Amino acid sequence: MIMKTPNVLSVTYWMYEAVLPCYDISVKECYEGCRQMMGIPPEAQPYLNGHLCDWNHIPLSGGRLEFVVPCGRKGGEPLPHNTPFSLFTGDSLDVLSQFDDGSVDCCVTSPPYFNLRRYGNLQEIGKEETLAEYIQNLVRVFREVKRVIRDDGTCWIVIGDQYSRSLKSAGVLKGNLMQLPDRLAMALVADGWNYRQENIWDKPNRHPDGARCRPSSCTEKILMMTKSSKNYYDIDSVRVPYVTNPRVKKRSDYSTYDHPEIGSNSIGSKLVYPHPDGKNIRNVWRVNVGHYAGSHKATFPPELIEPCIRCSAPRNGIVLDCFSGAASTGVAALNNGRRYVGIDLYEEYNKEAERRLRDVLRGLI
Repeated sequence: MIMKTPNVLSVTYWMYEAVLPCYDISVKECYEGCRQMMGIPPEAQPYLNGHLCDWNHIPLSGGRLEFVVPCGRKGGEPLPHNTPFSLFTGDSLDVLSQFDDGSVDCCVTSPPYFNLRRYGNLQEIGKEETLAEYIQNLVRVFREVKRVIRDDGTCWIVIGDQYSRSLKSAGVLKGNLMQLPDRLAMALVADGWNYRQENIWDKPNRHPDGARCRPSSCTEKILMMTKSSKNYYDIDSVRVPYVTNPRVKKRSDYSTYDHPEIGSNSIGSKLVYPHPDGKNIRNVWRVNVGHYAGSHKATFPPELIEPCIRCSAPRNGIVLDCFSGAASTGVAALNNGRRYVGIDLYEEYNKEAERRLRDVLRGLI
């Protein structure tokens, strides 16, 4: 008796791939069999050999079955999120306007600084005549970001303060701090954002700025803005070790029965115990300034924003950077099992970012 050799079905989701024999098995049964192993979310859609297919379809002839999360542009056209990352060239406002509401999990970005660098486009953010215009343009961009992130989404903004060069442009006397991060935060709150936390990036290896009348600056701020008061926050993904040995305390030392750093005990218990995985991350992050060999000079080290990504996007979730540049956010996203959507005004930066992200993927696979 001759046994018929079954056709082979290659099932893929993001970086993961499984090879299954094809008997009388439907697409739905393939999904159920691979869902937990590959981490496929329930909103994924099946594409057989590049075409959207029915869940009840039986791919007897084999082929390639891809599960794609429908994070898409308006009109239902899916973004190519069967791949780990997508890069778009254009003005952030124009590109974001084509994205669906609630189509990404979080945003981690660093906008161009006010009158600090010139990248070659007269319309780019950062070239405004006044600080007020600069803040207004950023508010418009982040208004679109607020629309495209989920209702429980978070936007992290890495931004440093600057000293005024003229009263006319900054609105404050020359040599005074412009309080740029605080002005932006207050403008975003007025536009409907929730200002959840101010985090400090402490740069221990920053070059001195040559100041002779004040201490040298070595910090930037990372604003944590949320779309709603009930934001997604995975505290267990960002726990850090205790500095000293934690001790058991009386329950009266804490105001709640369910403390994020000590866990829960029964109401009848008189003692509470330290959380076994450590304490919640603090809001001062000591991270060295990194060195990036590419053409984009205004980059931050990917490890700086890894906690932002881990606590604000689930695994396989989608992380947006609306000022992508060298895609440092994308490097951090891929290294932590998330997908990435980057937007930049310049095609040359996106080409460089694509090469960088593909190098990351080669190291992961």
